[in-house]
Amino acid sequence: MTKIETIPVLLSPDIGATSAFGTSLGFEVERFADTYAILYGLGFEVHYAHTSRPDVCSETSCYIRGSDVLNLHPKLRKRAPDSVSPIYHRDWGMTEFYLRDPHGNLWKFGLRTDDLPPKLYPLQGDLRCIWKNAWRRR
Repeated sequence: MTKIETIPVLLSPDIGATSAFGTSLGFEVERFADTYAILYGLGFEVHYAHTSRPDVCSETSCYIRGSDVLNLHPKLRKRAPDSVSPIYHRDWGMTEFYLRDPHGNLWKFGLRTDDLPPKLYPLQGDLRCIWKNAWRRR
């Protein structure tokens, strides 16, 4: 069977700032002038394309799903504490955390709660509106 991957392409009004943010999180960054950047490492990759409309960034998101995403949480939280949420057990059967990039794009990380490993993670209560919490883009 052929392996198929999907890779999100988010928007950035400043590819240089996006690249610096990716590097600060521990990603390798490949830049193509000021119009495109690929952040890779940590087990996945995210692409960014330049936009002249910064207002659209806060309206976009990507979902990164997998059995190992919770292991990313302490690494990302250490490198960007104001950008990474706590871990939440959601009503829809997923355990998730969130990261906002400097432009407002939301990265959602999750796995099925039923697939949680035996090691217990500190879980917070449900959030009703993830867009309006203190950890969001400042």
